[in-house]
Amino acid sequence: MTTAEKSKANDLAFCVLICSYFCVSLGLNNGFILGGLTAFDGGFLERLDITVAQLKLRDSMTFIIVGVFALATGALVDKLGALRVLMIGHVLFGLAFWLLSTAQSIETIYVSQAILGLCQLCSGYLVCVIALSRYLPYKVGLAIGLMLAATSLGNAILPALNFSLIENYGPTKALLVIAATALPLLIGALAISRAKPRGDMPAQSNTEAAPGPTLPDALRRVDFWALCVIAGASFFSFAGMATNVAIYADSAPFFDIRFAEKFFFTLFIAALITQVAAGWIADSGLVRPFHCFGLLCMSAATLGIALSATVGSASIYFGLLGFGWGFNYVFIQAAVPKRFAGKSLGKIFGAILVAEAIAGALGPYVFGLIYDSTKSYSGILYVSSGALFIAVLAAAILHAPHAQLQAKPQTV
Repeated sequence: MTTAEKSKANDLAFCVLICSYFCVSLGLNNGFILGGLTAFDGGFLERLDITVAQLKLRDSMTFIIVGVFALATGALVDKLGALRVLMIGHVLFGLAFWLLSTAQSIETIYVSQAILGLCQLCSGYLVCVIALSRYLPYKVGLAIGLMLAATSLGNAILPALNFSLIENYGPTKALLVIAATALPLLIGALAISRAKPRGDMPAQSNTEAAPGPTLPDALRRVDFWALCVIAGASFFSFAGMATNVAIYADSAPFFDIRFAEKFFFTLFIAALITQVAAGWIADSGLVRPFHCFGLLCMSAATLGIALSATVGSASIYFGLLGFGWGFNYVFIQAAVPKRFAGKSLGKIFGAILVAEAIAGALGPYVFGLIYDSTKSYSGILYVSSGALFIAVLAAAILHAPHAQLQAKPQTV
């Protein structure tokens, strides 16, 4: 084997190792916080005698924290490096789930969720996407797609796993098991931190970093605001529905919370499949039609979920929602480092995340509030469908060539 062949083989092994770690890390992080946590909803509602809106305010608080601290977290990534911030996130993850295991009041749940909000920032996709773009020498779009597909796999299987843990060991021990997963994730981050970055950007912001656009520059660009619209509209709809699946399944016309496992599985397995495909597409020039198509699928799916009268039809529309979400979310994440790479990437990513977090915070609470008043999710799903159609128009603007995209033409 020649020196060049050895170098290429080493690069491939390095890429597989880095990508595998971030797939597991983000999959467990998002899977336990978004989908997995809903397995405990029934127990909290029964034990604490609270309303659905009060409980869903828990999920909204997570996104509020994300919105408030997103910009600061991006600046912290620019200063300390992505992996150091990631380690902080893993510690917060373990602390939050340990605290949830002791919860005897809604106030304790809210505090735990606030910590999980910080965890979503420090060990969520903002940090992981930046780390991948800095550590991988090529195929960053595919790696992002695989990583986000792992989150869908986590959201597909972790609710069922948690239901099983609760049934066999009770909610307290189940939450402690989740908290313990933070330790191997922390060890993995420590090991990777010793590796040398091989991507286009340095591990930390310094005087040698590529300048790129600043945050004020980004605020003057059409593509920045298009990304904010797409992220906000899609995350409001997706987060609102995903965090209310268990209650949706336990309501008319289904009246069986066990169907939630099927809906979750269908939703996130469909997203997993398209996220892998979207990762490959993100490294090509075919993004625009697939992004618009994905958002149209989400818009149609929300209408279908609102009108579904059988478990079969609801499952199909949950699958369609996940199908569209898979394309949409990968393209959003891949678009940010492609367009705004440089020493201010963390701040710009954080600013976009503010818009997404505000919308995400509204989603679970508004969905729950409408359900409390009407005993149906139909009305808010109609609104979501309209918001997603607006996102289609923003995606068309985002991927169209225009003067805002300077230097080399962008494909994402």
